[in-house]
Amino acid sequence: MNLTERIAYIRGLADGLKLDENRDEVKVIKAMIDLLEDMAYDVVEMEETSSATTRRIMRSPAPRVTRRPSLTKTR
Repeated sequence: MNLTERIAYIRGLADGLKLDENRDEVKVIKAMIDLLEDMAYDVVEMEETSSATTRRIMRSPAPRVTRRPSLTKTR
């Protein structure tokens, strides 16, 4: 089960409890679940970006390295 699926599962568990939405504790729990969901989507997006970047780097040719002339005088 991935992160977003786990958050959906936790949200379902909380919804199944049929808690009083007007209680402060329930508002905190709902806000925490919303935060976890946002964080999970951010992690998934970062993983996708990282994978795409890695693929792009692996496809590109190695940069050419040129030697700079020495700055010290040779005798």
